Amino acid sequence: AADGLPATDGPWLATASAVRGGWEARLVRVAADALDTATQWTVRIGGWPVAADRPPDQEEGPDAASVRDASGLTSRVIALWGDMVPGVYRPPGAHAFGPHVAVPYLRSAAAEPPGGLFAAAVALSADPAGLAPPPALTAATGADGRVTATIRWPDGEQDRLTL
Repeated sequence: AADGLPATDGPWLATASAVRGGWEARLVRVAADALDTATQWTVRIGGWPVAADRPPDQEEGPDAASVRDASGLTSRVIALWGDMVPGVYRPPGAHAFGPHVAVPYLRSAAAEPPGGLFAAAVALSADPAGLAPPPALTAATGADGRVTATIRWPDGEQDRLTL
């Protein structure tokens, strides 16, 4: 929990992902029938951890966060769906991955309604040429209450995921 209290059980989540090239599209949907409306929940989608001998650099902007070590290894997370706020988590002290670790993430900006959908593009790369553009995502809720997301990759290919 962000306030330092012990974590508690939250609502059920449905998750799915699709990978193409250097990008992974991650989707999270809050279960429509498992939300305790008296409790405020936050959804967080994390990127990949980056460890280094010195603290990795970080960058946060509208709908995105990234961390980078001195060699150029970069972890990036970009919001594709839902109102999300970027951040970077730095565990205190040494970590299993190394002496200094940083993890970019996105968290929901407000309490989550039943059936809420969130999606992010996540990448980990040290390619000096940089990453290809991230995928785009559209979503629609069907008559059965299920959400179908269409992921459009920069090369024109598409994936459909239903939650």
